[in-house]
Amino acid sequence: MRRYLRCATCPDWRPGRTCKSRLDVHRGWIDARLAEGNTNAAELHRQLTERGFRGSYVSVRRYVTKRLGVAGKTRDRVNAARPPAVPPPRQLSFEWVRRPENRTPEEQRRLDVIRASSGEIAAGLELADEFAGLIRKRSHRTLVDWLAKGEACPCLELRRFAEGIRGEQVAVQGAGSERWSNGPVEGHVNRLKMIKRQMYGRAGLELLRARVVDSS
Repeated sequence: MRRYLRCATCPDWRPGRTCKSRLDVHRGWIDARLAEGNTNAAELHRQLTERGFRGSYVSVRRYVTKRLGVAGKTRDRVNAARPPAVPPPRQLSFEWVRRPENRTPEEQRRLDVIRASSGEIAAGLELADEFAGLIRKRSHRTLVDWLAKGEACPCLELRRFAEGIRGEQVAVQGAGSERWSNGPVEGHVNRLKMIKRQMYGRAGLELLRARVVDSS
């Protein structure tokens, strides 16, 4: 830091400068091999060793990657992890929760394949779709009808979910029928938490009130 302060001007880091490499003498040969499609760094290192090169495999790999970048190409990783053929359950659940009009054709295709795989799964998803419609106020059916179907559903998870809803039926019914929402309240609570966390949890009531009032 002191060395930088003594400088009359800002140091020039010269980003992107080219550094000399022992492989520069083999640049033409390497570029020719890359043009032929031979991008295997291990194979190129063996061939370069036979030509007298005494450097490491890592240096060859880095040099090959740099030369490919100059040519506007990339080198395929040999043991690169491939994406799973079937998305994880968490991703599939988010794709199902998304409104049908907001799903991509690929997401809709996956959901259609899942529905067609089993009658029990299709029935469970249909029941879940009905509940989502009730919450989004897009269904003319009542919560009482849905609870009756949910408690008779062969899917254990949906039966337990319906039993839990039955214990809070009045509150859930109000959430699906009333125009009021506690969303603004939750938003203000999150804002208070954010302000308090900005002060590492040390904000007393007076300081917290002052920050909230000043920011509003």
